[in-house]
Amino acid sequence: MSEKKLLFLSHATIERELAIALKAQIDGALLGAFDVFVSSDPGSLKVGSEWIKEVHKALRHCNAMVVLCSEESVLRPWLNFETGVGWAREIPVIPLCHSGLTLAGLPQTLSSFQAIGSLAPNSLKVLYESLAETFGLKCPPADFELFSQNLSEYEVAGFLDRILTEIGTRCPLIETGLRSVDAMGTSTIESVPRNEYETVLTQLNELREMGFLDFRFAETSMMASFSSTDEEKEAERNKPLGQTQGWFTGQLRFEPSSKLLTELRRIDRESNHVPS
Repeated sequence: MSEKKLLFLSHATIERELAIALKAQIDGALLGAFDVFVSSDPGSLKVGSEWIKEVHKALRHCNAMVVLCSEESVLRPWLNFETGVGWAREIPVIPLCHSGLTLAGLPQTLSSFQAIGSLAPNSLKVLYESLAETFGLKCPPADFELFSQNLSEYEVAGFLDRILTEIGTRCPLIETGLRSVDAMGTSTIESVPRNEYETVLTQLNELREMGFLDFRFAETSMMASFSSTDEEKEAERNKPLGQTQGWFTGQLRFEPSSKLLTELRRIDRESNHVPS
């Protein structure tokens, strides 16, 4: 860690992309006048260092803290622990709400700080001015409209939209099925090519990890055009993920969460420019 002053950016692991993007924005706008520590960013850690020791070191030496706050992250014990360290050290702690969480929704442990309510341009301007004042800098002119637009892509709705679009480039059938769900309960997408399902398994697991859905895939049929021997059919069926051809189809059953339905509605509102 360098001799420059340090900002600690506290975040939940599931919001690491937003944290890294915000770090890059701060570095660029404030000309790297101070270091920004993001535990999920390899650039914040020394090669060969122990992750937990580097986090503790940053917590001991940071001069200020920004806490990324969403409905998910404020429930995470580690984020609240890091915030508590900032409070105990009496350094500036700035909760930054995103992904639909409002100031009114902050838990008491965070609402006692002077928080920022969103990633909107005016809110980001307040954040940057606060950081400049904390670190004894003059805040240079910046395009906060562009900053807001870039960061919003990493909010929960933006993350979901990006993952669904990525799925669509590989298996449009699955993307269409996920985007069209409008109620709780089991939904089914029929006749999904197994090889296409395998190419989006990583993305589906990301959605599962973030609590959007649970899913399972069951092979249901073999395409009639596959006319090899029984042994060749079985060998094809047993190939590792990602190595099968398009000879098998299946049924993708998924259980959407209320979170998925909420964020799909938010994506729909934003794409149609309907106010929240």
